[in-house]
Amino acid sequence: GAVTVFRDISELKEIENKLRAINEELENFAYLASHDLKAPLRVIHNASQWLKEDLAEHLRDEDRENLDLLQNRANRMERLLDDLLQYSRIGRVTDDRFREKISGTEMMENIVNLLATPEDVVLNISENFANIANARMPLQQILYNLIGNSIKHREGRSLRIDVDVKTVGDSYIFTVADNGPGIPAKYHQRIFDIFRTLKPRDQVEGSGIGLSVVKKYVTLYGGRIEVHSAVGEGCCFTITWPISPQQANR
Repeated sequence: GAVTVFRDISELKEIENKLRAINEELENFAYLASHDLKAPLRVIHNASQWLKEDLAEHLRDEDRENLDLLQNRANRMERLLDDLLQYSRIGRVTDDRFREKISGTEMMENIVNLLATPEDVVLNISENFANIANARMPLQQILYNLIGNSIKHREGRSLRIDVDVKTVGDSYIFTVADNGPGIPAKYHQRIFDIFRTLKPRDQVEGSGIGLSVVKKYVTLYGGRIEVHSAVGEGCCFTITWPISPQQANR
């Protein structure tokens, strides 16, 4: 005997097409908003620079400081728009970097070259990276953001960052550990909220999106991220990352 089941999937197809159209609309909006908002910011930055040059002999120290502040705010807003656009594209927009397989060693070399690590920071990368291979993105972005976050929040002290990876079952376990100032326990989950910074942006430059990008990517690809830290005892981020990520198979 046989049972034949007919299902009308036209409604599902219609919903799928609507979702695709909405995603495309959101992508276009994010791009145009970023582009249109960045144009006046560049005008503000350039105009303040011209004022500094043209009125140099007439400006007081206070005037120069205010013009510098104006330029810094324009630069910060432009970076924020870039980061926000990147965040909006996660899970919706990919390119060849998401399919290009590279070794763990090459990935870490790319990260080091992008970071331009300060002289007071020692970056110790485990030899275990030679034993893994993965798509360049989004892991390269994730580890770059975590290492950059440690550097950004070192509070002027000399810093050591240890980056390691191990294979456990069907997952990679990545760790990024530092001997920095640490994070109070009450903030361990809040640091992943978008635009969340633990200090004023005048003290620590950043958009507050970096760790949000990390969390969104890890969740989207079927992984897990944990933070272990205490004030004065450094910080360790641990990422459990599927060797065959869910997103890559969609």
